[in-house]
Parts: sequence; structure tokens; C-alpha cells
Amino acid sequence: MNATLYEKNGMYHVSVSWTQCGKRYRKSRTTGLPVKGNKRKAQVMAKQFLDEMQEKVTDGYVDILFSEHMKQWLEDVKFQISESTYEEYYRQIHNRICPWFEDKKIRLSELKAYHIDEFYRMKMQKDGVNAKTVHRYHANIRKALQRAVKLDMIPSNPADKVDLPKVKKFRGSYYTPEELQQLFACAKGTKFETVVLLAGYLGVREGEACGLQWKDVDFERNVLCIRGSLKMHDKYKDLYYGETKTESSYRTLPIPQNLSVYLRQLKKKQLEQRMLGGASYNRAWDGFVCVDAMGDVANPKYISRYFSDLLRKNGLRKIRFHDLRHSCATLLLENGATLKQVQEWLGHHSYVVTADTYGHVLAESKREMADTMSKLLGKEQAV
Repeated sequence: MNATLYEKNGMYHVSVSWTQCGKRYRKSRTTGLPVKGNKRKAQVMAKQFLDEMQEKVTDGYVDILFSEHMKQWLEDVKFQISESTYEEYYRQIHNRICPWFEDKKIRLSELKAYHIDEFYRMKMQKDGVNAKTVHRYHANIRKALQRAVKLDMIPSNPADKVDLPKVKKFRGSYYTPEELQQLFACAKGTKFETVVLLAGYLGVREGEACGLQWKDVDFERNVLCIRGSLKMHDKYKDLYYGETKTESSYRTLPIPQNLSVYLRQLKKKQLEQRMLGGASYNRAWDGFVCVDAMGDVANPKYISRYFSDLLRKNGLRKIRFHDLRHSCATLLLENGATLKQVQEWLGHHSYVVTADTYGHVLAESKREMADTMSKLLGKEQAV
């Protein structure tokens, strides 16, 4: 590896060149110094640039953009993660992370901690991204860079030097039983009625509700099984039935009596609609529970928008569709269920996730316990 000073437009520039694995590399940089009277200073800067490149260039050095490395890392780990995780990572990397770094033309070998920090600050200040989302970005950026370190493509991981914003503890909104009953009444007869009922009664995710099939509903035992989820490819823009979010999401749930009656009636109604629809009926989604009168399956991508419109048109308190899941969990906890039972009911992969999300609900129940102890143990104690 060697450094060469050269003149361009009356300024000193430095070029560092080297050969690696039979390929010739060259990096140039301006010194910012006029040619006249600055040769020694330029030579010092050339030596500094040479030292910098000697430290940076490792055995596995490749001259690629950081964004390209992120995309390549995703494809490398594709078969080590679930389909749903891959889709989530794909959206994050291709649509959120890479465009900014591509626009800056930042190469993997040139990436610094301040580049990553600048990206996070931009997403929070300009795009309104919250701290939790930044942590998700960081997890994948760090893992991709760690792989580059292991392959000797870069000497160290710049993501390790970035200070992350503090995540505020999230508490989802939830509906009372009365509000849920009002919601069910407003959703009656609408395209997504079944999805709303499944989410309200069972706390299933929207993709799990849309992906439910009649073969997974056992009316004899009065249980249903969550085996998969309906999703949309970000790359191909089509719906597909895939794995559950995690292995813990694969679960069997008892069907509440009211919901069981509704599902029995719905199955009979769909058989009649299929016969009436004839050739116009969409047979592609035969066997799915959440289909309309013409056999078209409920698309999870549009549920949040529909749900928001449903609440607004009927004057109902604004919550997210996902908050129906929180509503189900909260009502279960308030009526005697344990955190462990709720974890299994919701399909959380970790007890810690359930405890962190719903611990405050149990705190409310403990206050009632304290009141009970006061009543049992009699009058106030004097000091």
C-alpha cells in the first residue's frame, strides 16, 4: 500500500492504492491545501491518510456500499429466521434503512458511528420514529456489521459506539366489556366483522385472524388452533399464508360460547354463499374463515384503516386495532388469570414480555388485595 500526492485544480490531493486478492483498489482524498507553499503539510496529511487506510483495510476488505452489505446480510440469514421475521426485516432494511445510506453513498469501509447516529436522529426528528423503532433498526444494523467484523471486512463495529435513545415504557389502550359489546354491534354485517370478533374475544393478531382456517376450528372440542398467519409480501405485493410470528404463537385456544355460536352460523352461511356465487365466487381462499360473500379473504394490510374508520363513524373511543389484543389480555388478568396463563393465551415468546406489558394491571388487582386485608384484620392501627 502506498500514498501519492498529486495536484488538481491548484490543490493537493492524496491517492492511496493497493492490491488485494488480485484486485486493484484506489482511494483518493483532497487535503484542502493550495499547492503553493504547502507541500510538507500535504505530505503529513498523505501519511495520515495512508495510516488510516492501512488500519481500515483487512483481509476481507471489499469496496461496497453499506446499504448493499445490509441487503446481503439479510439474504445470508434468510434461512435462519422465520418467514414473518424475514418480511419484517425486509421492510425495515429495504424501505427504511438503506435509502438514507444509499443517498449518502456511504461505503462499508467508511461507515462511522456518527453516520449511524445521524440516521437515527433524522428518523426521530423528521419522520417521527419513536425510540423503540430506533432500537429495532439498531439491532439489525449491529448484527450486519458484526458479521462484517467476523469476515474481516472491517476491523471493528461502529454500531457499538452509538448511544441509543431511552425507550419509554408502552401501555396500550384497552376497551371495557361494555365498549367491546358496543364495538361488536357496530361491526355487525361489515366486511371485517369476523376479524374484529376474533381479536376481541381471543386477542389474536390481525394476521392470525385473517389466516384462520375452518380445519383449525374444532366444534366438537370447542377449540381452535392458531397455526399460521396471513401476510403480504413487501417484495411481490401478494397475500400468502405463512408461519406464526414465533413458535410460541402456535397455540390452541378454547372458543368462548358466544363466539362459537357465531362461527357455526358463519360456516353454514359461507357454504350457501359459495353455491350462490357460482363461477364468480373466489375459490382461491376456500377453507379460510374470514372471507366475504364472494370468497375474497380479509387483507390484514387494510384492517387498521378500516378499524379506525369504523370507530370514527360510530363515535367510539379511538384505539388501535392491536389494542383489542390488549383489551382481551387486560380483561383476563382483571378477572383472575395469571400472567403465565395470559402469556400462553396470547402466544408471547417470553414471560418477560407479558409481565412488562401487563404488570400494571396486576398492580391494580393488588390494591384490591390490600383493601381486603384491611377489612379482614379490623380497625386502624394506632402508633
